[in-house]
Amino acid sequence: MRRYLSAEERADYQRRSPRAARQWLLGRIAVKDAVRHWLWDAGAGPVFPIEITVSNDASGRPRVTGPFAEPPDVSLAHTGSLAAALVGDPRSTSSVGIDIEQITDRDDRALAVILTGAERHLLDSQCASVAERQSWVARFWAAKEAVAKAGG
Repeated sequence: MRRYLSAEERADYQRRSPRAARQWLLGRIAVKDAVRHWLWDAGAGPVFPIEITVSNDASGRPRVTGPFAEPPDVSLAHTGSLAAALVGDPRSTSSVGIDIEQITDRDDRALAVILTGAERHLLDSQCASVAERQSWVARFWAAKEAVAKAGG
């Protein structure tokens, strides 16, 4: 935690319940490491995680500040003990979105909320087995969430 978080971020971490703090920290690590790799790919020298600050805008979308002239677009997803982040070029006219979902058994009521009728029909045409179906449900849902995040 000390390697990744500034004093202000550590205070924010401490205000959270243990479970919420863990998820929050995983998200911060994912975003900061994704931004650092983006900077390195652009030719930046050493960038330490503490040099990048992650906050959220009014809608909850992550935003970053740090050693760059224009902040990149970022997207964050986490579930359980996993977190993932994606960085987009700030000069691009499109936003980025990412999501991860656990493959679990979801009943028909959940599917009615997650997928449209046309999407359920497409799902039915793709799946040969129940096990394969749950994997495809997670893929459909993750794709929809990623697109929604990219759309803001």
